[in-house]
Amino acid sequence: MFGKDAFRPHFFSFGAGLVVAFLIAVLTTAASPGLSVGVADNNAFMTPDQRGSQAAADLGLDSIRLFLWYKPGQTSLSSEQRTQLAWALAPGRRTLVSVTGQPVRTERGWRSPRGISSAVGRRAYVAFLRDLVRTFPAIRDVSVWNEPNYPLFWADRARAPQRYAALLAAAYDALHAKGVRVYGFELHPWRETERWVEGVGRWLRMSHRSRPLFDLVATHPYPRVPSEAPWVRHKRRTILGMGDIQRLRSLLRRSFAHTAQKRLEIAYTETGWTTAPRVGITPQLQAKRMVQALELAYSQRGVRFFMSFLLADDPDFWQTGFIANGWSGFKPVYWSYKDAVRRIRTGQVNRAQFPAAVL
Repeated sequence: MFGKDAFRPHFFSFGAGLVVAFLIAVLTTAASPGLSVGVADNNAFMTPDQRGSQAAADLGLDSIRLFLWYKPGQTSLSSEQRTQLAWALAPGRRTLVSVTGQPVRTERGWRSPRGISSAVGRRAYVAFLRDLVRTFPAIRDVSVWNEPNYPLFWADRARAPQRYAALLAAAYDALHAKGVRVYGFELHPWRETERWVEGVGRWLRMSHRSRPLFDLVATHPYPRVPSEAPWVRHKRRTILGMGDIQRLRSLLRRSFAHTAQKRLEIAYTETGWTTAPRVGITPQLQAKRMVQALELAYSQRGVRFFMSFLLADDPDFWQTGFIANGWSGFKPVYWSYKDAVRRIRTGQVNRAQFPAAVL
């Protein structure tokens, strides 16, 4: 009864306990230390009204994303753009500026920017970027276009990934040496994702370029259906949600193998769950999904940014904010998310709540 064999089970139980304790410690440790948490919203920040800045600070957000609308041939900021950016910048808050063409709604539908396809166009765009960071030295993060894989933002589809790669190269060469981080892609999550990433990688490989194209890969992992949990893995390989991060990593490694592009860290720069009537989810489920998404981003290795779309709701479909339309009151997500941001700042997130395949 007290022989060697009798003690062995107790020994292994103690050892298993140590292993379990070790795994719990590992799984509650940040996979993305220093994750930047922010929001993309022009209306909340490019205004003299300080309610947006006050709410962002109260939520614990340390970054914002702005859309800076670019017109073909423009080589410097307009006076209106300079004023709006001056309103938006705040000490201690990181500002990512996405310089992109602007789709315009007309009576006949959307009029989309064509994109930039010529050397002359690239030179003008780069001159604009130089003027931006020269005028506002506090801006150290710039993304090149928004969702160029979506025709709504880049209408000229002829060799579009390759032309976008050339634009990335010109922007990187102009900005990176000045200490500005360049974000590539800003991918729409299910529009020609493979074609676009592979096309940019192919251009880099065939050009024999000896420098990278970007510092971070920006993507917009919106849910494919309104109520979808953020860790859902999609069967279609062209969909790149948060749960498809292994597929995204594989696509990036494959596309940029044997090139100068070694850094492939990820920035989620736009996502959200809408509460719009008839097409959205309940405010309570939005609060749950947003907290889950933030904690998942924190738990995923190599993810450096998590940004939701809109601080305050629009009156249409985009009711993805923390504050109801017209600044009429805080939604349930405001308080839940504020508490979740506090938890990730103190490392109080249990990674074991998520399947290993999505980490």
